[in-house]
Amino acid sequence: MKKIFTVLPLLLLFTGCAHVAKPVWSSNSEIKQISEKNYILGEKRIAYTGEPVVIVKEYYVSESDSWLKADSTFTITGGLSSASVYVSGTKGQEFPIVGSIKANGEDCKTIEIPNSRFVFAIKPDGSFNGVVAGFDWAWSPVQGVNVYKINPPNTRFYPTEVQHILKDAPFTNMELIYSGLSNNALQLLYREYTPDDLIRPAYSQELSYPPDTEVISFRTFRIELKEVSAEKIVYSVIKE
Repeated sequence: MKKIFTVLPLLLLFTGCAHVAKPVWSSNSEIKQISEKNYILGEKRIAYTGEPVVIVKEYYVSESDSWLKADSTFTITGGLSSASVYVSGTKGQEFPIVGSIKANGEDCKTIEIPNSRFVFAIKPDGSFNGVVAGFDWAWSPVQGVNVYKINPPNTRFYPTEVQHILKDAPFTNMELIYSGLSNNALQLLYREYTPDDLIRPAYSQELSYPPDTEVISFRTFRIELKEVSAEKIVYSVIKE
């Protein structure tokens, strides 16, 4: 019984000294529609080789301001044993605000950084507070025992808005590019993107038409050609 009474005060001591953050259950988010076309029906346009003839973007995003962006590439290290930390981020990388904590006398936001089960306290001025925390005292780093540092020390995390595409909503992101004349044929390149990859096309298709084609029909589009050369085409989108 004596061992129980000697261990319990120590347990309570460390429990009270742990860095425990309060989670954020909601954020300021807004649903926005992205709608972009590079043409007006019936309007005469010019596309030079390598330029898009048609661009269509139609999808929905959730826009949230509950993120902080790093102004430099950084690493955060420190802590002992199970509370040890080695995480890094790159300049411009965005991190979600997932909680708050009173740390070293300041009201801080806590951000989530990949490859760590802990959260990191950020001061109102955007600098790292030096505190790493958890949402449960049982596995939160103990104050005074665990010391954490960021390198470079002048790294700042500034508020930013982040958009996430709503994958369950209708999505269109495509482009039709003029590739010039080759082998006595007018060349076009069709590219289609998915919500998961807005940089590299998920699907592409090369299209060829006779150089004297007057109207290109592709999918639901009808494109009237007014002038064709190796350098450019003059055209109007007459149906979409």
